[in-house]
Amino acid sequence: MEQALLFHDYRTFTHSSDRISHLDKDKQASYLITGLVSEVAEVAEAYNDTSNQFLLIEELSDVLWYITRLSSQFNYDIEKIYLTAKKKIAGKTKKELLLRAPLYRLIIESGKIAGHYKKMLRDNSPIDPKDRNRFDLIEESLVKMVRSVLEILKLETDLTIYQVLFINKRKLEKRLGLS
Repeated sequence: MEQALLFHDYRTFTHSSDRISHLDKDKQASYLITGLVSEVAEVAEAYNDTSNQFLLIEELSDVLWYITRLSSQFNYDIEKIYLTAKKKIAGKTKKELLLRAPLYRLIIESGKIAGHYKKMLRDNSPIDPKDRNRFDLIEESLVKMVRSVLEILKLETDLTIYQVLFINKRKLEKRLGLS
């Protein structure tokens, strides 16, 4: 129950902090997908800076912000995405997880989401949740991305996803003057 409330509150927060509500739905999706891909690149850069673990955490929190907004944009249940991703790594030790795999997965899946959306733009097809094939593929990529974030957190930090969401919320509230 507490977990569901946290995701609901965080999802609400992402809407209040997104600064794109004035755009139409297609432009919002373009912004969110572009932002997600750019944040994934920042995770890769932060990972290379082994002297600053907090930078990695901040960049992962930004990825989670975009995943949460995209899940909302496409009417996915972010809690279900998180639980599915968590189940996939349950019981694995740090030794069983190789960082390269989740980092590469994060990059690949963000590219897949961008590719699906690019095809929607090219074909002039609207964002339509009834297009289950495309939407299922995007949701599958979001699950894999959250799984990657969870694996990186497990390998590189002692933080939970909830702590990272809290860090992101505080950072954005400060930046936007909401605190």
